[in-house]
Amino acid sequence: MDTAKKERRTRVGIMLANFKREGGVPDAEHIALLGRYIEGNVTFGDLFDHAWEYVTTTQEREQARCDIEDVSAQLVRLSKEYDESCTTYDEDRRQATLASIGMSAEQRRRQDAVDFARSSLFLSGLKVSETCEQEVARFIRGEISIDEFFSLGGP
Repeated sequence: MDTAKKERRTRVGIMLANFKREGGVPDAEHIALLGRYIEGNVTFGDLFDHAWEYVTTTQEREQARCDIEDVSAQLVRLSKEYDESCTTYDEDRRQATLASIGMSAEQRRRQDAVDFARSSLFLSGLKVSETCEQEVARFIRGEISIDEFFSLGGP
């Protein structure tokens, strides 16, 4: 065995030892490439290029994994918020049903209109202020007209 081949074999041994120490496991393609390097069929630059491709691919996979974890965390958070809002909506609807008992037909019509508007606002991510809720209640009871309600600032 010539000196250059011995030197390449020694380099490969060092590379594999470092790779193993870092927790890496060379794949068949890498082992074959190292064998071709020992035989003198590929250059050290080819090994470097292969290693660089491996590292960048690994970094891209890690970034993609982090991105997936971020999206997953957001989905979990949004799911919890959605579940909480559904519970709130169900309770609000139950309270509205209880409140509608004893309402006149006009008050129920107004309540339905308000419920529809609340749903639209909720789906848009908006919330009705406490002051507006008080005016809504006055509107439902018939104390103010729709024109008066909107002149107060509306929803």
